Amino acid sequence: MLFDSNVFNMIDWAVDGVEPCTGMYIRTLPLASLPSCQLQGPVLDLALRFNQFNANDYGFGVGWELTLTRVEVEDNVSTLVLANGQRYRIQSTSDGPVTLQYKKTQTFNCTMTGPGAYTITYKSGFIEELINNKLRTITAPNGKKIYFNWRDNKAFSIQDENQNRAGKGAM
Repeated sequence: MLFDSNVFNMIDWAVDGVEPCTGMYIRTLPLASLPSCQLQGPVLDLALRFNQFNANDYGFGVGWELTLTRVEVEDNVSTLVLANGQRYRIQSTSDGPVTLQYKKTQTFNCTMTGPGAYTITYKSGFIEELINNKLRTITAPNGKKIYFNWRDNKAFSIQDENQNRAGKGAM
């Protein structure tokens, strides 16, 4: 990220075109809506999003990123990036509840469970688990899960708890 600001948490990332509050150009390209667990588990709405202030290249070109929750580490600064585009600087480095800069609303809680391991619990009942700063599982309120299996630190596959493969991708 070229700079850190709370403005990224106020942006409506679902807008395509110029976001009226900030004047930023935003583009989100839906890729797939992947149901899981025979329509009883979480649905993964996978999209490719453009963020003009993201200097990283995840394989889609500079500024383009998948809408997957992750932790980005740059210059010893960790930033929690949620699937909806919100970004929070992680201020605590020990196991337990995580202190996030700019987080004002209680729509989710984040807990560090080990080095590079986090659990994000949303008010809706969904739970996301990150291992090695990458999304590992999404759990629906009914307990059904989808799993992300990462290879080579960029390529991944998705499957549900019934071992049904939902897709493959790269980040």
